[in-house]
Amino acid sequence: MPGSPASPLDLLPHAPPFLFLTRVVSLEAGVSGVAEWALTGEEDFFRGHFPGEPVVPGVLLTESAAQLCGLVACAHEPADADARPGRVRLAQSHMKFPGSAAPPATIVLRAEFLRAIGPLRMLRATAEHDGRVVAEGTITLASLDDGGAR
Repeated sequence: MPGSPASPLDLLPHAPPFLFLTRVVSLEAGVSGVAEWALTGEEDFFRGHFPGEPVVPGVLLTESAAQLCGLVACAHEPADADARPGRVRLAQSHMKFPGSAAPPATIVLRAEFLRAIGPLRMLRATAEHDGRVVAEGTITLASLDDGGAR
């Protein structure tokens, strides 16, 4: 289709160094998705996050999960020439961190759409490293197109 993005990642409003998804493995818009975030250990944030024993910061695990949630929640919405589909912002997160990931690491992220209430979209998210859950919880996104807070 003309004007279609080359990759689902092109739908995100993020760009390096704040794009925390490397590859979308699967995406069923409005239902679920799986993505990966590949980390080499050379990323700048590791210099100060437990020097000598770096771990992936929980806040960045949450952000990477939120980016995937944005794709799941909004990738099906049509965009006009001046807008990306589904302009959303993180409204709330309830994440737990039962494990940790040290670089180099490939974080496997999963998101599942739970429900929509007005401008809010709630999704369940997990992040795994080496088959272990390192983050899990819910992410709520607010749609700016439906009158959500800016």
